[in-house]
Amino acid sequence: MNIEKHQFIDYLKSRGSSIECSCCNFDEWHMLIHEVDDIKNQKLMPFSINHLCKIGNVTTSAALDVAVLVCSNCGFVRLHSLAKIIGDFKPYDSDNATSG
Repeated sequence: MNIEKHQFIDYLKSRGSSIECSCCNFDEWHMLIHEVDDIKNQKLMPFSINHLCKIGNVTTSAALDVAVLVCSNCGFVRLHSLAKIIGDFKPYDSDNATSG
C-alpha cells in the first residue's frame, strides 16, 4: 500500500470528515510511520489493535487494522479503519486517468 499523507487527507475531506483536531482545532497531522526520519514523505502504515479474549480454556484474538493520525499540536490520536480506506481509496495516479 502506497498512500501518501496528502492523499489520505484528501480522501478524508472527500468523505466529509473534518480535518481539524477535535481537541484543539489544529489542522496539521502526522501519520504513524516506520521511519521517523521520513516525516516529509509520510505514507500510510497499517497498525493493529489486538484484543485477546479467554472463554474457558480457549483464548481467541481479534484485530482491527487502523490508520493512525497524530495531531501536530496537542498529540491527539485519531484512528480510521484500514479496511474501509483500502476498500474505498483510489490513489491519485495520472498514468491511470482516462480522458473524456
